[in-house]
Amino acid sequence: MCCLGGLITSGRLAHQKYTCFLEEERKKKYKTAEAAKAEKMRLEQEKENLKEIESKKQSIEDLEVKLKVAQKEQDMKKQSADALLSEANKRLQVALKNQDLQAAQLAQGLIEGAEKLREQERTQENVASRLAKQVEKRKSGLLSDLFAKKQKITKDI
Repeated sequence: MCCLGGLITSGRLAHQKYTCFLEEERKKKYKTAEAAKAEKMRLEQEKENLKEIESKKQSIEDLEVKLKVAQKEQDMKKQSADALLSEANKRLQVALKNQDLQAAQLAQGLIEGAEKLREQERTQENVASRLAKQVEKRKSGLLSDLFAKKQKITKDI
């Protein structure tokens, strides 16, 4: 009977060890599943961050295009105003030299037109300036976001 008691004890011990082994395996599977789930969530978050960054980048590129158009328009208005003003001054000098009142009035009209173009140029310059500030603000914001996210990722690792 003493052999039978040792055999039962051995059986119980083996069963206990097997139960512990099964529990450890279950815990390993759970940890692996949790790690996989966390990795999947991290990848999804990273994809979302990339989409957000691409969206911001596209927004910046759109603003840069608008800025270039505004600057080009401002430059064209400046050139037109300069040419108009130069022509008006020439005509005014000739009109005054010849004492032609009608030509002097025409030159005065050209000068007024040039002044309006200058005013439009200043307005366009303000628009371009605001766009440039927006572009710089968004660029710095995007860089700040990228830096913050990089630090967070580095911290998480």
